[in-house]
Amino acid sequence: MNSNYLTQFDEAIRFTKEMGLECPDFVLEPELDFTPEDRLLLVNAILYEVYTRSKLHIEDVALKCFLMSKELQTYLKTRFDLNSVVTSGYLYSTGVPIYHESKESIRERLINPNHDSPIRFHTWLTLTDHLVLDLTLAPTMYLEKVSAGIEASAENAMKMAWFDYRVSDKKFGCYEPVFLGYEYFTKITVKPRLFFV
Repeated sequence: MNSNYLTQFDEAIRFTKEMGLECPDFVLEPELDFTPEDRLLLVNAILYEVYTRSKLHIEDVALKCFLMSKELQTYLKTRFDLNSVVTSGYLYSTGVPIYHESKESIRERLINPNHDSPIRFHTWLTLTDHLVLDLTLAPTMYLEKVSAGIEASAENAMKMAWFDYRVSDKKFGCYEPVFLGYEYFTKITVKPRLFFV
């Protein structure tokens, strides 16, 4: 598991093109940065939009990573003029894959319209400063716990992951981009539910 998000992002650009998909016009700007106050304001604005203004429930957000990422991308551009790219790939926790699907299987979905097994990769947004915004992880984990009969806090489920590979402890969680953009999801058959590996 490579911990360098920028290198993985470059590899994701290549794989996106290899699959014959248009790579979004997006440039990482590692020098761009948010203050802790800016981060908090942005996260609070997003969560307010999702859970208060739009009146969505945890169940509306959970298990819909690619749909919610696309919605969030539009919101960030419209409301804050922030550029981002829908990013799909792997998620690890304590070195264990939480979401992982082989590149061969990801590519097979484009080639074989009958390939309709559940998606096993994850989708999030990457901002131009290479930070990850993940609106669906906490709600999905909550729903998975509740479904398994494990007690979980609904309040904690209405949070958003903000991952910065430069400062986040990779021992506890790590995002690895595999391909970019939303075009992939317009060309495949998607089961409505995501499953853990």
